[in-house]
This record gives sequence, structure tokens and C-alpha cells, in this order.
Amino acid sequence: MRITKSQLQKVIKEAIKEERAYIEKLPADDRISGKDMLAMYDAEQGLDEMSAEEAMEELDNILRDIRKTSTDSRSAKQAYRAEDMLRVITRG
Repeated sequence: MRITKSQLQKVIKEAIKEERAYIEKLPADDRISGKDMLAMYDAEQGLDEMSAEEAMEELDNILRDIRKTSTDSRSAKQAYRAEDMLRVITRG
């Protein structure tokens, strides 16, 4: 069975509407702020223990990988530009 784009959009909109209705019924104490949710994600990923230097090194590795494996010149150019921006950030 195939699903059309409009059918998928309708299902997604209904799911969002249901989720919002559920959240609105929760007591304020049970709600999680965006900041707290981001902190939980960081902890799950180990990002809360990562130093800025480690993060920059990881980002540099990711960008090099994108540049080397990209199949189009636009992605490679963006990766090169992102590496340039990373160098500017590290210089301060």
C-alpha cells in the first residue's frame, strides 16, 4: 500500500495535535523545558562531559569525512567552508 504526501502530512498534523493536547493536560511540574530536554540529550550522548577541544576535533573529523565522501561539489564546498569557520572559531 502506498501513501501519498498529503496523507502523510495529514497523519503527522493529527499526531502533533494529539501530542499538544496531551502536553497541555499535564501538570506544569511534569513538563520538561526545552533547556532541560537538551541537557538530557547531551547527557545521553556524552556531550556534557566533552571538552570544547574534543568537540572541535570531532567536528573537524566529521567535516573531513563529508568532504572526502561527498558525491557533489556543493557538499564538498560546504564542508571546506565549514572547516574554515571551525579554524576561525578555534583561533578566537
